[in-house]
Amino acid sequence: MSSPAVVPTRARAHRRPAWPWTAVLLALLLLGAALRIYRADHQEIWGDEGAKLEVVNQDLAHLFWPGAEVHPRFFHVHLFIWFRLFGYNPFGLRMLPALFGVLGLPLSYVLARRLLAARAAGLGAVFVLALSPFHVS
Repeated sequence: MSSPAVVPTRARAHRRPAWPWTAVLLALLLLGAALRIYRADHQEIWGDEGAKLEVVNQDLAHLFWPGAEVHPRFFHVHLFIWFRLFGYNPFGLRMLPALFGVLGLPLSYVLARRLLAARAAGLGAVFVLALSPFHVS
């Protein structure tokens, strides 16, 4: 019989538990989500949001008409479906980009951790992105 692979004691002694990192990451994700959702409907609709509303307020075929909008249709198709599900209001308009922003936070963690091979780098990336006013508003 072959014996199971044994991790040397030295390697086990130097490993740190992952739960503190996970707790900090979860706290940063919750902070990022809260900042994106808090008072999302306190301002009137801005110019670019009005343009998006005009595009998605048409039928689905209009989304793919070349003169409808110069930007790629990925966001417009999702926003079209989002409005059909959640209604036509400023809060609903801002929740889809907020959702994409929150989903970008763990992706920034994974990217920074893989590029720099350090959990602290991943948490730093999430921290900066979670609090960035360009990404929050």
